[in-house]
Amino acid sequence: MQAKQEKWDLYDQQGRKTGKTIQAGENVPYGYCLYCVGIWVIDSEKKILLTKRSSQKRYAPGKWENTGGHMISGETSRHAIVRELKEETGIQIEEDELIELGDNHIGQFLGDNYAVFKDVALDEVHLEEGETEDVIKVTLLQLEEMAEKKMLSPAVWDHMAGYKDEFYRLFD
Repeated sequence: MQAKQEKWDLYDQQGRKTGKTIQAGENVPYGYCLYCVGIWVIDSEKKILLTKRSSQKRYAPGKWENTGGHMISGETSRHAIVRELKEETGIQIEEDELIELGDNHIGQFLGDNYAVFKDVALDEVHLEEGETEDVIKVTLLQLEEMAEKKMLSPAVWDHMAGYKDEFYRLFD
């Protein structure tokens, strides 16, 4: 779960830091945005690692997603996604392994999105209690089918709109 002492920077609609922060889990005040990060872990067989959101989560409980989260106050998006991936899955990567996919702005959320090519066995994934409760690997076709069947967290497909072409190129 999000640590209560975490602070998140607030941004304006253009993505500029405002100098204001909120505690993790607080509602974003009207007119402000939070910065989020996401990463797609893809193995050498072009299978995509997905985690299942904890059924305890307020937003999209029990839905499948790529790993992601919020930037802690003062973090860069690259640092934040390396941290989030380690916290939620136990997978350790370096910032120079990240492939930039693009950014997006949906409602009160700004986001940077990345991919990494890494072979990870499912039994090597360490799920973070309160955040994730299962892990699978899927093909691109299976991911699309899951989206069609509304099995994915809505944010996954919504956010992908800003970088879908770059994501699909990873599978050429």
